[in-house]
Amino acid sequence: MQTAPAVPRKVLFAASFGTFIEWYDFLAFGVLAAYIGKLFFPPENPTAGLLASLATFGIGMLVRPLGAAVFGSLADRHGRRPVFIATLLVMSAATLGVGVLPTYASIGIAAPVLLLLLRLVQGFAMGGEVGGVAVYLTEHAPAGKRGLYTSVLQLMGALGVAEVGAGSDHGLGGRQEDGADRPVGGRRRHRQSARRDRCGRAGA
Repeated sequence: MQTAPAVPRKVLFAASFGTFIEWYDFLAFGVLAAYIGKLFFPPENPTAGLLASLATFGIGMLVRPLGAAVFGSLADRHGRRPVFIATLLVMSAATLGVGVLPTYASIGIAAPVLLLLLRLVQGFAMGGEVGGVAVYLTEHAPAGKRGLYTSVLQLMGALGVAEVGAGSDHGLGGRQEDGADRPVGGRRRHRQSARRDRCGRAGA
């Protein structure tokens, strides 16, 4: 009786690492929603800017089924590996676009419009990656262990969430409203230093 071949380590590693990167890129937007609202939406109403930022984060979910259908069809015809790599490249390009996008102070209403388009691209790529990589890994898994191996992908999603949270506490990038770069962690340390100075002056 012929036994099913074991999953090549490089397949498992590639699928897991790719899923981790996709989730990290996708969820970093949500962690930075407060800063994104200040940078890319009208500054007159900070609450409205925050709500618009969160809505932009959520709208990426709407196109995920479309991404799954398009990339899934392409994978059936051209192979799962190249399409999987394509979803990573599309997601990375969209995330880079958000990182270099001029702020509302620089280009006005074009900033939130472009941000929305980039978020839709992120959601489109995410939809194609999640289903495609699960099928890709399933096809290489030994019989009787497909559920076990594909469950690793769910762990990668959780790790992506954890890494985004850790990054927000250790300087995950952010920009001031005037467009100058300043790490999130740097702002926190500045506030803590200012608080200590005030306490010192009060005790003097």
